[in-house]
Amino acid sequence: MTGPAGLGATFVKRRCGAAPQFFAEEAAGLRWLAQARAVPIPEVLAVDEQSLTLVEVPPLLDRVLAAHDEHRPLAAGW
Repeated sequence: MTGPAGLGATFVKRRCGAAPQFFAEEAAGLRWLAQARAVPIPEVLAVDEQSLTLVEVPPLLDRVLAAHDEHRPLAAGW
């Protein structure tokens, strides 16, 4: 799925019958982890009772190749 302009692909995680606050708690955890900026964490675009929409994180190999092509350390792109 394509995300908002400039954000690339998105990933939607759905679970019918999810416990109340299931996705809200996951979104809060992802936002908390993202603050450390230690590893790539998908940006939360939307959350409701039955789904969580994220910006898709490219596979590690894609990031390694892109860093190599740009002659920069891998961590600099995070």
